[in-house]
Amino acid sequence: MTDTITEFENSGYIVRSFIPDEVADIVIVSFTGVGAPERQNGSFFGEPLAKALNMPFIGLIAKSDSWYLEDGIDDAIGAIKVILDRIRRNAASFIQVIGYGISMGGFGVIKHSKALGLDALLSLAPQWSIDSSETGRKSSFSGYYQHYMQHMGPRASDVAIPSYIFYDPRLDEERAEAESFSQIPTVVLVPVAHAGHMVTNSLKGSKNFQELLNAVLRGEDILSTTKIIRNKSKENVYNIILKCLEKKIDFFPLALSSKRSESTGAKEFIVANHKEAWRAIATLFERGQKSSAFKLAHILAPRDLLFPSFTKILAWTGEFIVYNPLEKTFSQTEHHHITQGELVVVINGSIYSLSATGLMKLPYSTEFSEDSFVIRAADGKALSARENGKIGFTEWVARWEKFTTFD
Repeated sequence: MTDTITEFENSGYIVRSFIPDEVADIVIVSFTGVGAPERQNGSFFGEPLAKALNMPFIGLIAKSDSWYLEDGIDDAIGAIKVILDRIRRNAASFIQVIGYGISMGGFGVIKHSKALGLDALLSLAPQWSIDSSETGRKSSFSGYYQHYMQHMGPRASDVAIPSYIFYDPRLDEERAEAESFSQIPTVVLVPVAHAGHMVTNSLKGSKNFQELLNAVLRGEDILSTTKIIRNKSKENVYNIILKCLEKKIDFFPLALSSKRSESTGAKEFIVANHKEAWRAIATLFERGQKSSAFKLAHILAPRDLLFPSFTKILAWTGEFIVYNPLEKTFSQTEHHHITQGELVVVINGSIYSLSATGLMKLPYSTEFSEDSFVIRAADGKALSARENGKIGFTEWVARWEKFTTFD
């Protein structure tokens, strides 16, 4: 069984390798990002890919957040070249060396591409420079700036190979950094909208990496390849739907119920693991978007749950109303499941609890107005649901807090 081994180490860098078969035609050289866990855990950026694809990888790990510019980098690159020469001696044919890095590592793989003799590279969300005097803007990474990083931005003379830079164009800083690389003729910008800084979350997986790699090696249109990957990627669809939940909640029910959400498994995962999806029902009710709230409630309800034919009561929180006849108290369901008491229903303007022996009329009055209503006790106080799952009587309720019938 092939192991990851440490091939070189100095005060600033570590070089590790995973070489299952030195008779190879492709070798990946990877660079870690900021605060890399690989410094302590004995691995390198891309190790899961290396093992899943049984592909030779050489990983360069910076011991500090130096953007691969600190003393000792030349010796580390020299050690990588020794390993590559060893692989070439055993290769049956010409090998291609592909660079791969993220963030700080995305910068490093570009900056040192010529020294390494790379044939092409994949750079994920790199910074062109964190020297504000060079860029004219302040970077989120400015706190890492050191004197040796002055005028660090790669130039055309540094990079003579196809360099594919993946970035999120919806983030101003990411877009500005990526566009700074456009001065280099061999750079191809690959926008990955909604991916955030950790672009790998939308493109991750050994199969996806292999498809990107194949596109690079064959000179195919990497933009089309990336689009195809994203269309079928669960992680990508999942991220886009969560962005709707965060930024465009009006579109959340539509995105969650889409064919792509269903086919990739993103919908199933979100429904099972994200309470925010249920809380979105409350937000939609609060905004007066009842049709969207109803749609979302139907989507989130368990598929095998068959509702009885009478009318139920839905709170603005997106939960149904429950009554405990022993304690004479109301509560709410949890994700549409009854954890205590009996479901409350509306029949001819009166409310009942659905007991094991039949419907029991409850001693509370109802006041209907269009498609919403208030439940009042004898003292005039109104029943009000709370987002934390509690429910009780209060002096008054806001318009959006009123209950809605749900058939």
